[in-house]
Amino acid sequence: GVLKICDFGLARQYSEPIDTMTRKVVTLWYRAPELLLGPADYKYTTAIDMWSCGCIVGEIIRRDPLFAEASEVDVLEKILDLVGTPNVNRKWPEFRSYVTAKGLKIRTRQPNWRSAAIGFPQAGIVSSVSCPLTHVGLDLMQGLLDLNPVTRLSAKAALNHPWLTQEKPAPREKESMRQFFEGNNKLHDMRKRKNR
Repeated sequence: GVLKICDFGLARQYSEPIDTMTRKVVTLWYRAPELLLGPADYKYTTAIDMWSCGCIVGEIIRRDPLFAEASEVDVLEKILDLVGTPNVNRKWPEFRSYVTAKGLKIRTRQPNWRSAAIGFPQAGIVSSVSCPLTHVGLDLMQGLLDLNPVTRLSAKAALNHPWLTQEKPAPREKESMRQFFEGNNKLHDMRKRKNR
């Protein structure tokens, strides 16, 4: 499978060693919790990109953005509604100190992954036919949307995940995939008018 992410308006170059970088990267709806909560001098990693991939997987599944809110606090609340608050000792030790430093009042909540597993388009984005998300697919999404950036799935681990390598329908060569706007005459006409 191939995942292409566009809209690099808030992107920045990443290099080793990690320098202090601004936290105002990534479109808000796809911004990782460590960017929402971390201190101003937080040294983030490519794990923020894997969080964004998890948001995209969830958006495909639900056909709607997972964390569509207008403010960082509201996005964080929506994230915690889905994944729950972390166990301080196991899931993300820095979580409480970040929350306290920001002066936020976060209520404890349990994960609600069931709300994300609504259905997955079977025959491409334009299909109206759905089939349920399997436990294997949910496992991938949970790995990508792990609150702790250290334990979040890496790109290599995600690409080797059974949901992308073994689940049906199996990955296809991109040449055999349907095009999103295939046969959409309205879009073609709209583009022609725009280019005049």
